[in-house]
Amino acid sequence: MNVVDAKGQPMPGVTVVTTLSGQNTEEKILNCLTNEAGKCPDMLYKVNRDTTYTYVTSYSSTAKLVAEKEGFYKTTASGFSNAGGVIKDSSGSQIKIVLLKPTDYLSPTLDASKANQEVKAGVLKFLEVIKLQSILVDTEVMLGGVGVSDFKGKSYLQLKLNSGNVYNSLKLNKYDIGKTLFDDSIRKILTPLNDNLVLPKGFYGYDVIIYGQTKSFTDKYALPKKIEYRFLMPSQAVRKYKDKEISGQALLDASVQLMDDERIELKLQ
Repeated sequence: MNVVDAKGQPMPGVTVVTTLSGQNTEEKILNCLTNEAGKCPDMLYKVNRDTTYTYVTSYSSTAKLVAEKEGFYKTTASGFSNAGGVIKDSSGSQIKIVLLKPTDYLSPTLDASKANQEVKAGVLKFLEVIKLQSILVDTEVMLGGVGVSDFKGKSYLQLKLNSGNVYNSLKLNKYDIGKTLFDDSIRKILTPLNDNLVLPKGFYGYDVIIYGQTKSFTDKYALPKKIEYRFLMPSQAVRKYKDKEISGQALLDASVQLMDDERIELKLQ
């Protein structure tokens, strides 16, 4: 097992707590501090073997790992161990844990910007809220996905999201998927975004990009096709929606909507 950062570099000094349990093994909790290579030293985990071999006994144990380091988000992982051996993931590979810090979600330009420190601070508070409250379930903010964009001469705070869902193309067309992603993901971030961030003068609104996937569920060889949806929303309209002064449809009508860079008009009803 090894621990790395967002760039794949080994992380020393990470506390990893591993809980092992199984039908024929006693639960055991193992603690370690990763070394310079980002690895935990070998830890001995004994199992009580059936020395008579009179019946078949499984010595497979499930492993739950929790990795923590100050300044980084706590990360969990799971795997298994056979007869106290190396802990592996479901594919049989050794477990790799990636620890992320809040600034990993900022674009390099926004992270280094001195002019947008107020925006940066608000974004970091917003990210903390959606992490702590688990606001996004099947969708995640992309690494490096929060930055500043321009559209038709106006500046926007850009957020890139990626949905983990694959939608059945036989039941939902691309427009249906766009409406679903707006309802299930984008709506959820607007309130914490407004509560934790006030866009300074010079910003017109929010540029939210979300990626969805679609494929035919009847074709076992079909590969998911990625679709990009982009919603450029005026900050005033977002604020009115958050304060329940306008509907979600009114917010969409006030926004520029793009699907794979083509202008569209989604109707929620």
